[in-house]
Amino acid sequence: MTHKFSIVIPCYNCAATLEEAVDSVYRQGFAGNFEIVAVDDGSKDGTRELLATLAGKHPEMRVLHHEKNRGGGAARNTGIRECSGDLVFCLDSDNILGDGVLPKMAALLDEKKCDGVQFERRKFFMDHPHDRRNTHVNKIVGQPVKLEHLFDESGTLLDNFLFTKVSWAAAGGYPEHHGFDTQCFEVRYLAAGQSVYTCPGTVFYHRLSRSHDSYFQRVYQNGEFSRNFYLIYEEIFHLLSPAVRRAILEYDIFGKSKLAENDLHSAVRAIYRSAPGVFFAPGNEAYRRPDGLSAYVGNLPDSAVSPEEAVCRAVDAYRKREYGRSAELILGILATGYATPVLHYDLLRASVGLSGKCEPAQVENSVADLIGSMTLKKIRMSKFKKFLLNIAGPFLQPRNG
Repeated sequence: MTHKFSIVIPCYNCAATLEEAVDSVYRQGFAGNFEIVAVDDGSKDGTRELLATLAGKHPEMRVLHHEKNRGGGAARNTGIRECSGDLVFCLDSDNILGDGVLPKMAALLDEKKCDGVQFERRKFFMDHPHDRRNTHVNKIVGQPVKLEHLFDESGTLLDNFLFTKVSWAAAGGYPEHHGFDTQCFEVRYLAAGQSVYTCPGTVFYHRLSRSHDSYFQRVYQNGEFSRNFYLIYEEIFHLLSPAVRRAILEYDIFGKSKLAENDLHSAVRAIYRSAPGVFFAPGNEAYRRPDGLSAYVGNLPDSAVSPEEAVCRAVDAYRKREYGRSAELILGILATGYATPVLHYDLLRASVGLSGKCEPAQVENSVADLIGSMTLKKIRMSKFKKFLLNIAGPFLQPRNG
């Protein structure tokens, strides 16, 4: 089958690495049509000027711009919406494709009649691809990659993979409301029932920067790791068993966020590995489809709905931007006496969404700012002794009667 490849490159302050990423596209040996769609996401370091130079050099390259930084998910979605190929690969601007891998992956996609194909090996490096630090191997070969494999001992990691544009649309695109867009997209993609295979003999080079923290590192250092994984897991909340749902709702996503020690992702994977047979809800396979959450909610009984099922309804309403309905459902759960920080967070974000004071994609970040602004500040009395005595004194005197 003849394909057109669209390589989408989200770009943000990447002038030092972008050209190397673009050069790797030209070592793919495409026999047919291809294009590069680069999306400048509000860069400030000369990336825009470099993109103009590269576009002038390469006729297959188009450049799009976000005037303000909107994040990797938004940049990827912009590029994919505007691309003309039937096969899409999102190449981060600091990473490098192995030679000739995309045509090989496309051949496997045709053979298996699947929706996506992932690399067998991801090699991490510092300054040069030969400066390798470690290698991640996707071990699920010869069979479809399933949602379960993201939790088991296989260590499956889709992250950057080749997929059809049709399947991207069916999965709902990349999330734009939090920073773990690639981690969330792989969950969305598999939960929507898309079929993915691993292509043997393919390699992808993933850069680890010496000079600056990656976006992932910055998000992690801000304490957002567990919060972001909650936003990922709520997308498959309806597929999980009641016990797993409750464990997620009761996890301290604000206080426990230390990678591999006390973070939500590690906790959920530990639950799966201890009891894989009861991790997913019975009959969940019927809801592994693009409209799975809405279909599941539509089949819930009108009465005697548990808190975990009510949260599914609240999440469905929130994702449809029915913020008032979402808030009403969360309040109903809290009224039963079942209250957790996650539920209060869900109520707060529904309230922020209802206010209409920010774009839907910015609600979660606005909630984080709001929570931070509500932190009480400690005041040292000694600094205000004169004020207390001269101005506030009458209020501090004991009263008779």
